[in-house]
Amino acid sequence: MRLGRISKIVAAAAALALSLAACTSTPPAPVETTPTPTAVDGGNLTVLEGAPFTSFNPTSVTGTNATNARIASATHSGFNSVDKSLNIVKNESFGKYEKVKDDPLTIKYTINSGVQWSDGAPVTADDLLLEWAAASGYFNDAILDANFAVKTGTAYFHTAGDHSGLAHTKLPVVSDDRTSLTLTYTTAFSDWETALGSTVSVPAHIVAVRAGLKDAKALTELLGSVDKGDPAKPVAVNPTLRKVADFWNTGFDSKGMPDPTLALSNACTWSRTWRRIRNSS
Repeated sequence: MRLGRISKIVAAAAALALSLAACTSTPPAPVETTPTPTAVDGGNLTVLEGAPFTSFNPTSVTGTNATNARIASATHSGFNSVDKSLNIVKNESFGKYEKVKDDPLTIKYTINSGVQWSDGAPVTADDLLLEWAAASGYFNDAILDANFAVKTGTAYFHTAGDHSGLAHTKLPVVSDDRTSLTLTYTTAFSDWETALGSTVSVPAHIVAVRAGLKDAKALTELLGSVDKGDPAKPVAVNPTLRKVADFWNTGFDSKGMPDPTLALSNACTWSRTWRRIRNSS
């Protein structure tokens, strides 16, 4: 009898528990036990991409694809980036930029001391000037046909992006110490913060040498000596600028193992680069 009574009590308790469970809210989710990943130095990172890597210059016509752009973003720095909420995030470890005046719109960019390319060369305003030269179309005096073939004049830099914005700028002024570049717009441009220098991915010193110039300073001097292109009055092609632009256009393309002298990064540390990759995912 005593054993039977105990069995009845256990059964009643189980029934009560089931009844109470049916009347309560959904039980809480289990406590997350997966450790939070942390950035570490060294090691390997494997990334699967839908298209092959083809160029170290993702802003050229032949180098523009999503894979090239993502690799460039992961391995290069600049003055800012745009986060998932479309907010501009300044990167003060690279440098700073400031609006000097509103009329005319004038922006000064200054690169921090110690920011380098991975071959040890400093990142300078020469790199910014080359980026501006390509992105602005300043030197082009070509007229294109319906198929974008040149009818008259010269198209130097073949960029994949839109020239609007930087097309309305004067030749920038590079400081004597080559750490700053001042850019003046002839027409105000609302997206000026991301128009230049968000990511600096093409090293001017490499382009200069491959085009037969002494160094990046010589390239800056060349760009400062060439007049603005005018499609209404095309002039004879500048052979040295043609060599510079030709290398910028296709010299960073790669169909096999990359040339290590072209595969340069200017990200300050791998851990910071890894955080950028992780935060954008």
